[in-house]
Amino acid sequence: MNFFLSLDKRLFCHLNGWAPPFFDYLNFFITFFGEGIVALIIFIGWYILRRRRVALLGIGSLAVSGIISRILKIVFARPRPLAILTSVHTFGYLFRYSSFPSGHATTIFAAVTILSFSYKRFAPLFYSFAIAVAYSRIYLGLHWPSDLIAGGAIGYSVSKLFLKMQPRIFPTQKIGTHPNFSAQNR
Repeated sequence: MNFFLSLDKRLFCHLNGWAPPFFDYLNFFITFFGEGIVALIIFIGWYILRRRRVALLGIGSLAVSGIISRILKIVFARPRPLAILTSVHTFGYLFRYSSFPSGHATTIFAAVTILSFSYKRFAPLFYSFAIAVAYSRIYLGLHWPSDLIAGGAIGYSVSKLFLKMQPRIFPTQKIGTHPNFSAQNR
């Protein structure tokens, strides 16, 4: 276990934002897309644009993965890098607790997994953006790399489960096959 914690620390120190100030602002902007409310607004927009199945799968996936992430944050109560390391590049938020797993990584990977299924040709772009959002959390000094891996895995897995359950969530019924709608009742 110490090996993994040591590796996490070394990776964090290597990736934490040592770049020109422009990158502070860029990563602060990018990290915003991992907020649950942003993803929710995007899926509400899809719903309004009559992409209801995508929207409802996305909202459901965000809700379930968010609950799982929140429970794990409480269970693990892992300190953030700022609470442990003496030299951390930070910009914006200065949280110290509830690091594992990353809620931003959970959210963005849940959202892009649903969107990638619906818009397959944009999948590489969606996942590249998700990786950028996840990286921004390290850059800003808010998460360990393992927090992001766990959060991304939760978001991805929950969304894949929702996609697999899609036929049960949205059964397609032909006219006349529903028990309450037969040829006699037309």
